[in-house]
Amino acid sequence: AYGFGDVRTQDISVFNIAGEEGTPCRDFREVLVRYNEMVKEVVLSGPTSFAPIIRRSMKHVRESGNQFHILVIIADGQMEDEGPTVSAIIEASKLPLSIVLVGVGDGP
Repeated sequence: AYGFGDVRTQDISVFNIAGEEGTPCRDFREVLVRYNEMVKEVVLSGPTSFAPIIRRSMKHVRESGNQFHILVIIADGQMEDEGPTVSAIIEASKLPLSIVLVGVGDGP
């Protein structure tokens, strides 16, 4: 499970909420526990771009031998510049990857 859009990664990269890179969460319960711990420490920042998380998911698909994956993005931000996200979606369409975006909050 990955986070993005904080003051450190901004719209450039992602961070592993389980800790160091390569350490996966064991199940959804662990994702929720780590999220609740991490959210107290992270300072969110704009602009919002989904391109880094989409590209990280593409890397994960390739590393798995092109097994089918589903990327679920839960976000409350409005994209400032849609270009990089649209380009990443077009790239991802060539892989066995489905992308589901869930908007939360009271944004547009």
